[in-house]
Amino acid sequence: MSVGLMHFTWLSKHIRGFPISGDHVAVLQRPSDYFRLIKDAVNKARHRIVMASLYLGDGALEQEIVDCLHGPVQQGKRVTILLDHLRGSRGVPNSRMMFSKLISESGGNFQLYLYHTPNLRGLVKRYFPDRFNEGFGLQHMKLFVFDDDVILTGANMSDQYFVNRQDRCMQFSDCPELANYCADIVSTICDHSFTVTPNGGTSLPEAVHFDYLSSSSGKQQFICSLKEAMEKVIVHQPMPPNPGCDTMIYPLVQMGQYGIGQEEQVMVRMLHEARDGDHVHLASGYFNLPQIYMDAMLSSSGKFSVLAASPKANGFYGASGVPGHVPSMYIHFAHNFLREIQRHNRQDLVKYFEYFRKGWTFHAKGLWYYLNGQELPSLTFVGSSNFGNRSLVKDIEAQVAVVTTNHSLRKSLHKEREHLFSFATQLQSEALSDPQRKLAIWEWIVTNILKQHV
Repeated sequence: MSVGLMHFTWLSKHIRGFPISGDHVAVLQRPSDYFRLIKDAVNKARHRIVMASLYLGDGALEQEIVDCLHGPVQQGKRVTILLDHLRGSRGVPNSRMMFSKLISESGGNFQLYLYHTPNLRGLVKRYFPDRFNEGFGLQHMKLFVFDDDVILTGANMSDQYFVNRQDRCMQFSDCPELANYCADIVSTICDHSFTVTPNGGTSLPEAVHFDYLSSSSGKQQFICSLKEAMEKVIVHQPMPPNPGCDTMIYPLVQMGQYGIGQEEQVMVRMLHEARDGDHVHLASGYFNLPQIYMDAMLSSSGKFSVLAASPKANGFYGASGVPGHVPSMYIHFAHNFLREIQRHNRQDLVKYFEYFRKGWTFHAKGLWYYLNGQELPSLTFVGSSNFGNRSLVKDIEAQVAVVTTNHSLRKSLHKEREHLFSFATQLQSEALSDPQRKLAIWEWIVTNILKQHV
């Protein structure tokens, strides 16, 4: 067994792993590649299409995806879509409306499911503004299964993610066991989600016979039911040796409000045990590192490079009203991180970079791990998690840890990482006194109140 696979064998003791050939893994770089991949996968699917995303946009490009789905549905293929209830129902038009014709004409083989967090209910749900209710928790997975192929990404199904919003995407081809496992994860959430009916209404599955959005007891029943069901899917199974494989895939599910924390378990150990000479690159579209991750990073011997959106590359930059102040929140989080680096005297080992590319926004997230003395990464994380407080505690997240010795795949991952960092500028401690990055008092107060919700 090679050095890369040996170094991360501890993953197999905690997380179910799937051995595959690295030649079956593709790393996409451009948003347009992601758009074409989804359309092609829909058109080529033979027997199943499973798509989980936060929402579907309402533009012309999104309509092309919906139009592609009509063919498989008319051919009787099973199509399952999982979105978040809050985000997918916001505004007019919305995600639900985009799928309305498919639902009414499908004859039952097309199903649209909407996951609704149990944390938002009653009077709070009634009076809390729709634009800000995402802080209570979301279905945030971006996970697609087409027959025996799997796509993991951090990108939503929305036009900007197909054009000029930088994210990451990887395709895993001809891996039936991994595909079944990922489909089961999505199916388990669907079993605890609302179904959109042909008349545009919603109904809960028979298994969810308790009113979890009205009573505290119903909420607890719902949490216990979904937790128990998901734990049956992700239960650890010892992996028999496979000396012929050069790549291992470890799916990580994070559902903090349900007591499921695979990402947290793996991330804390990986950051903390980074050795002298190891170099970990971490990216987040919305950088708000939980204290448990920060402590693990700043107490290890490894070297870290963190990449996040600059204020002008934040998706909320230039927005009107309160959303326009969101970039200021992330300025505050970045400054706090710089102060922690200084306080621990880690300036030589931990560096923070900001992404800026004219005309683009930044939404990429993930991790690349370079072992001591290696010029190519041996491990990457790709998926939906921003490694933030909300990802850890509130949202439903899915990503995979990819451990590989495949030279071609490692080169592709290295090229991907270099491309992202080519638009990066290191943020030095002098930024703490930059008047252009100074928050108004009310922004500082609100940011500290909302830190656990973004």
